[in-house]
Amino acid sequence: MNTFENPDVLIEAFGYQFPEQTAGKVVFRKATFHIFAEVCQQIDAALGDDKRGFHWSDTRTNRFKFNVTRGEKSSDLAQLCHGAMQLVAAVPDSEDLTYTNEPLTAKWWTTEPSSVMNPEQLIAALPYQFAGKNIGITFHRGWQDLFVRLCFAIDEALGEDKRGFHWTQVKEKFGSLRAYTHLDPTKDGSAYAPVVISEQQPNGALKQVSRLNESSARGDPVGKRIGALIEAACDEAAQTCCVCARPAKIKNLGWVACLCDYHEKQFLKNRNSLPAYCWSPDSGGDRWWA
Repeated sequence: MNTFENPDVLIEAFGYQFPEQTAGKVVFRKATFHIFAEVCQQIDAALGDDKRGFHWSDTRTNRFKFNVTRGEKSSDLAQLCHGAMQLVAAVPDSEDLTYTNEPLTAKWWTTEPSSVMNPEQLIAALPYQFAGKNIGITFHRGWQDLFVRLCFAIDEALGEDKRGFHWTQVKEKFGSLRAYTHLDPTKDGSAYAPVVISEQQPNGALKQVSRLNESSARGDPVGKRIGALIEAACDEAAQTCCVCARPAKIKNLGWVACLCDYHEKQFLKNRNSLPAYCWSPDSGGDRWWA
């Protein structure tokens, strides 16, 4: 039985299995992480002192592909992986978030709520993120904590050089979070520019999706990380009630919104029943946190 609570602990224990060049291809599903951690531990024991250049090359979509210097133990390693893949295949599909070993990608195991209790405290803590020109920054009460976590994750990704980062627009649209930013180019003039499209969802909602622009990602890895963090936050918002933060789904009730079962019933009973739950720094804010 493994004792690895999250990918950070696993990677620290078996760092040789997760080289930098595999970033983006080595991912862990939350629901099956314990299975992958177990096979990592078994492979380490099987290799002994000679690690033979072993590393994971691709674990997306429940694949356990690896590279290793060929030898008599190769078939044993493959057998361990095959057994683990069978266990993974038996776990029902879900919308669980995944983690990639690329540094600073949004982490699904971060469950601790933010210590920042309201928007005024957020702006005081990270004033540069709200200092630039914007066309509107509003976010729903139920999405407050995830937005706060997103802001601090971006601050960590930027490091010492904030590169003029600020929010240019944050809003809800078709039940989903939309967030747009400004980020100055790198010193050599590179700037990450993902291709942003809208995908039609089964419930009729449109979801904003960023497609990787490989050429700009290579020149601006920090910009790429920020884009990944924002996309992860938007995915989380699409499963979080915008009123109370309970688990929810985007629903088309004549008004497309991400609502839990309780607030869906409240809305259907009385379409004016939901509270004013948006906050904007420009208007002084509806102080729902007081």
